[in-house]
Amino acid sequence: HTIEPYERYEVVTNFTIATPEELTQTGDEYPDWVTNHYLQLPDSLPKRVRELSENITRDAQTPYDKAIAIRDYLAKFGYDRTIQAPPKDFDGVDYFLFSSKRGACTNFASAMAVMLRSISVPARLAYGYFRGELDEATGNYIIRGRNSHAWVETYFPKYGWIIFEPTPTRPQ
Repeated sequence: HTIEPYERYEVVTNFTIATPEELTQTGDEYPDWVTNHYLQLPDSLPKRVRELSENITRDAQTPYDKAIAIRDYLAKFGYDRTIQAPPKDFDGVDYFLFSSKRGACTNFASAMAVMLRSISVPARLAYGYFRGELDEATGNYIIRGRNSHAWVETYFPKYGWIIFEPTPTRPQ
């Protein structure tokens, strides 16, 4: 349901304490429920998106290494919250990777998720909010639309979904 102003809610989350070394050891034997859903891509995905993903990760040995390689590649792109939508009839990820090379968190997260899926690493787009601003009078945090953010989660056997942040540091 829609949260009304001043309505309270509680967030419960689980965190993994997996180290990068542990994640490199998980392998790529994913459950069917993961591969059946989190490797899906449209048939219309431009071939060069998959080719770029393969090229970026050609020296990566594990799914974790592949995720890091793609994250690091995207870190070279510019952060821009005012980026315009791609032209009509253009694939959004293809346009971001090959034309604009700048975008907001949704561009970075979408690109990373699609790139990972294109090389058989299960990924999903996640969307939520930063903490917001503390209201000193009440001790509550005020969350506004500008606090929204998108990131990627990649599946690792034994550990589940692990967060990856593809968006480079935002301007101050």
